[in-house]
Amino acid sequence: MANYPNILQRCQDWLADNGLRPQIDNDGDLVFKYQMLNFVIIWSEDDAPFLRILLPVIWSIDNEAEAEQVLIACNKVNMQRKVIKTFTTNNNTFMSVELLVQDDFDPSQILERSLEMLVQGYQFFANEMRGQQN
Repeated sequence: MANYPNILQRCQDWLADNGLRPQIDNDGDLVFKYQMLNFVIIWSEDDAPFLRILLPVIWSIDNEAEAEQVLIACNKVNMQRKVIKTFTTNNNTFMSVELLVQDDFDPSQILERSLEMLVQGYQFFANEMRGQQN
Protein backbone atom coordinates (compact mmCIF):
# COMPACT_ATOMS: atom_id res chain seq x y z
CA MET A 1 0.00 0.00 0.00
CA ALA A 2 1.19 3.48 -0.78
CA ASN A 3 2.72 5.66 1.93
CA TYR A 4 0.36 8.61 1.62
CA PRO A 5 2.03 11.21 3.81
CA ASN A 6 5.19 10.62 1.78
CA ILE A 7 3.23 10.93 -1.48
CA LEU A 8 1.47 14.07 -0.28
CA GLN A 9 4.84 15.50 0.80
CA ARG A 10 6.27 14.78 -2.65
CA CYS A 11 3.32 16.62 -4.20
CA GLN A 12 3.84 19.56 -1.85
CA ASP A 13 7.56 19.63 -2.66
CA TRP A 14 6.92 19.53 -6.42
CA LEU A 15 4.36 22.34 -6.17
CA ALA A 16 6.74 24.46 -4.07
CA ASP A 17 9.68 23.74 -6.40
CA ASN A 18 7.51 25.01 -9.27
CA GLY A 19 6.60 28.25 -7.49
CA LEU A 20 2.99 27.32 -6.65
CA ARG A 21 3.22 27.91 -2.87
CA PRO A 22 0.97 25.10 -1.62
CA GLN A 23 -0.68 25.32 1.78
CA ILE A 24 -2.16 22.53 3.87
CA ASP A 25 -5.79 23.19 4.80
CA ASN A 26 -7.67 22.02 7.93
CA ASP A 27 -8.50 18.69 6.26
CA GLY A 28 -4.83 17.99 5.47
CA ASP A 29 -5.30 18.64 1.75
CA LEU A 30 -2.96 20.74 -0.38
CA VAL A 31 -4.42 23.99 -1.72
CA PHE A 32 -2.69 26.17 -4.30
CA LYS A 33 -3.21 28.40 -7.34
CA TYR A 34 -2.19 27.43 -10.86
CA GLN A 35 -2.81 29.73 -13.82
CA MET A 36 -5.06 31.93 -11.66
CA LEU A 37 -7.31 29.00 -10.66
CA ASN A 38 -7.67 27.44 -7.20
CA PHE A 39 -6.77 23.76 -6.92
CA VAL A 40 -6.87 21.16 -4.16
CA ILE A 41 -5.00 17.87 -3.94
CA ILE A 42 -7.09 15.52 -1.81
CA TRP A 43 -6.25 12.17 -0.34
CA SER A 44 -8.09 9.83 2.01
CA GLU A 45 -6.58 7.62 4.68
CA ASP A 46 -9.42 5.17 3.98
CA ASP A 47 -8.27 4.71 0.37
CA ALA A 48 -4.56 5.49 0.45
CA PRO A 49 -3.69 4.79 -3.21
CA PHE A 50 -6.38 7.27 -4.34
CA LEU A 51 -5.33 10.84 -5.14
CA ARG A 52 -7.67 13.53 -6.47
CA ILE A 53 -6.65 16.83 -8.04
CA LEU A 54 -9.71 19.04 -7.74
CA LEU A 55 -10.65 22.27 -9.46
CA PRO A 56 -13.53 23.34 -7.19
CA VAL A 57 -16.54 25.51 -7.97
CA ILE A 58 -15.83 26.30 -11.60
CA TRP A 59 -19.46 27.33 -12.20
CA SER A 60 -22.35 28.14 -9.86
CA ILE A 61 -25.79 26.99 -10.93
CA ASP A 62 -28.38 29.70 -10.41
CA ASN A 63 -31.57 28.16 -11.84
CA GLU A 64 -33.08 25.08 -13.47
CA ALA A 65 -32.39 26.24 -17.03
CA GLU A 66 -28.74 26.81 -16.20
CA ALA A 67 -28.59 23.43 -14.44
CA GLU A 68 -29.57 21.74 -17.69
CA GLN A 69 -26.94 23.72 -19.61
CA VAL A 70 -24.29 22.79 -17.03
CA LEU A 71 -25.12 19.09 -17.30
CA ILE A 72 -24.83 19.25 -21.09
CA ALA A 73 -21.47 21.02 -20.82
CA CYS A 74 -20.26 18.54 -18.16
CA ASN A 75 -21.19 15.66 -20.41
CA LYS A 76 -19.30 17.19 -23.35
CA VAL A 77 -16.19 17.66 -21.22
CA ASN A 78 -16.39 14.10 -19.91
CA MET A 79 -16.80 12.72 -23.43
CA GLN A 80 -14.24 14.86 -25.23
CA ARG A 81 -11.46 15.42 -22.68
CA LYS A 82 -9.11 12.73 -21.42
CA VAL A 83 -8.93 11.83 -17.73
CA ILE A 84 -11.19 14.67 -16.50
CA LYS A 85 -14.29 14.10 -14.43
CA THR A 86 -16.75 17.03 -14.40
CA PHE A 87 -19.68 16.95 -11.99
CA THR A 88 -22.18 19.01 -10.02
CA THR A 89 -23.07 19.05 -6.34
CA ASN A 90 -24.98 21.57 -4.24
CA ASN A 91 -25.57 23.88 -7.22
CA ASN A 92 -21.87 24.09 -8.03
CA THR A 93 -19.76 22.51 -10.74
CA PHE A 94 -16.41 20.84 -10.07
CA MET A 95 -13.72 19.24 -12.19
CA SER A 96 -11.14 16.66 -11.14
CA VAL A 97 -8.47 14.21 -12.17
CA GLU A 98 -8.45 11.05 -10.09
CA LEU A 99 -5.41 8.80 -9.83
CA LEU A 100 -4.36 5.56 -8.22
CA VAL A 101 -0.73 5.95 -7.18
CA GLN A 102 2.02 3.66 -5.94
CA ASP A 103 4.81 4.13 -3.41
CA ASP A 104 7.16 5.20 -6.20
CA PHE A 105 4.76 7.93 -7.41
CA ASP A 106 6.73 10.76 -9.01
CA PRO A 107 4.71 14.00 -9.08
CA SER A 108 6.95 15.49 -11.77
CA GLN A 109 5.64 12.89 -14.21
CA ILE A 110 1.93 13.53 -13.64
CA LEU A 111 1.03 16.74 -11.78
CA GLU A 112 1.87 19.31 -14.45
CA ARG A 113 0.11 17.31 -17.16
CA SER A 114 -2.94 16.80 -14.92
CA LEU A 115 -3.10 20.50 -14.07
CA GLU A 116 -2.82 21.45 -17.75
CA MET A 117 -5.61 19.01 -18.61
CA LEU A 118 -7.82 20.55 -15.93
CA VAL A 119 -7.12 24.11 -17.14
CA GLN A 120 -7.92 23.09 -20.71
CA GLY A 121 -11.03 21.25 -19.52
CA TYR A 122 -12.14 24.33 -17.60
CA GLN A 123 -11.66 26.51 -20.68
CA PHE A 124 -13.62 24.02 -22.79
CA PHE A 125 -16.42 23.95 -20.20
CA ALA A 126 -16.56 27.76 -19.94
CA ASN A 127 -16.68 28.09 -23.73
CA GLU A 128 -19.50 25.55 -23.87
CA MET A 129 -21.44 27.48 -21.24
CA ARG A 130 -20.88 30.83 -22.95
CA GLY A 131 -21.94 29.30 -26.28
CA GLN A 132 -25.14 27.88 -24.78
CA GLN A 133 -26.08 31.19 -23.18
CA ASN A 134 -25.87 33.18 -26.43
